[in-house]
Amino acid sequence: LLKMLERFKVTDDYQYKTRELVVDKKNHRLFAPGLGLGFDSVLFVVNTDSLELEKVMPGFGYNVAGITVDEANNRVFVSNMQGQIMVVNSQTLEIDDVWEVQADQLLNLVYDPAQNRLFGVDQGIDRDAPRNLHLEREYTRRSPGHQVFVLNADNGETLAVMPTGEVPIGLRFDEASQRLFVANRGGVREEEGKGSVSIFDTVTYQPLQTIELIPHPNSVEYIPAEKALYVSVKNDGNSKKAETPESMVRIQF
Repeated sequence: LLKMLERFKVTDDYQYKTRELVVDKKNHRLFAPGLGLGFDSVLFVVNTDSLELEKVMPGFGYNVAGITVDEANNRVFVSNMQGQIMVVNSQTLEIDDVWEVQADQLLNLVYDPAQNRLFGVDQGIDRDAPRNLHLEREYTRRSPGHQVFVLNADNGETLAVMPTGEVPIGLRFDEASQRLFVANRGGVREEEGKGSVSIFDTVTYQPLQTIELIPHPNSVEYIPAEKALYVSVKNDGNSKKAETPESMVRIQF
């Protein structure tokens, strides 16, 4: 893959940072946002049959981050840190639409095909200075952050907003139970931090439970057959200095 990236001239000093990827089984493609540091982000497209880099798509703005796929309708939703969602056609590999949404920092996205809606965590971290520098203008914040947005997947309009703990990161949706699980990091680079997991009813958009955890909850995975939630937990500053191993938490329901 690095050799292929060299062909597209995107490997010098690791220009782009990748943090998440999705597989589109229907169209045999893997999509990976490439976060640009100091320049616009891109979307890498890999053919999963040949394992070759098929295209590097430009035009994803400041700090591309979240991504989720709607296989049935050939759509890939990609979010950045300047209040935008790009709708990518997974067959033509073109950006069909760009939505200006009310969430500033949609870090992670989940698509619900049954209700045609998007769930996205709006982080709430202060990114004003680097974002303004990148955009070469003053960006006006649209939300206070620290919440989950529910969006119409046809136009990006807000259906609901659900407050979370501080700095939400990972999220998982369970269609059968209509539950949304959100890992709240609980701060950034804290010496002694704490975190939590928020659980929401996605029919009423009401909170059901908050589970306090050690710092810093990050990624989440729900296993319906076990009725269990797995949460990866990163160290805070003190734990890192003590060289404490990072951990995985299992929550049984």
